[in-house]
Amino acid sequence: MKVYGTKLSTYGNNLFTTCDDMETALSQAALIAGGADNAAAVHTAVHMVLNTAIKLHQSDMAAANAPLREMIEAEIQKAFTVVQNSIEHALENYDRKMDEKIESAIEDLDIEGQIENAIDNIDLETQISDYMESNPVDVQDLLGGACVSITFG
Repeated sequence: MKVYGTKLSTYGNNLFTTCDDMETALSQAALIAGGADNAAAVHTAVHMVLNTAIKLHQSDMAAANAPLREMIEAEIQKAFTVVQNSIEHALENYDRKMDEKIESAIEDLDIEGQIENAIDNIDLETQISDYMESNPVDVQDLLGGACVSITFG
């Protein structure tokens, strides 16, 4: 049964040896198959060749795709840098606008001017006079039981 679109690596099997090159794999397979009188030995030889072919194919594909990967990584890095710069710019604008809003709110409050105005409008004489009228001082209460001594010198 032929299955289209199946990855070659699907057929790899770690139970069998993988050789460094196809020549070694094929010569080992021929040696095993030549002296084999059972199916297991031939099965071993076939899987050894298949494992080696898969390994070599993966190496070839990795080498062939290396320039494309580098180009993709470079494009991703460029896009990342653009996004990062945009975020930094947006944060700087946000900070600047917030500082401006805070300064404007402080200026609108004019707290210093309000305090100065409140101090200027305090009539201490009237407040003291009002307090004294509503809280009369009784000398008897203040000095009751006190002994006063006056010395002339």
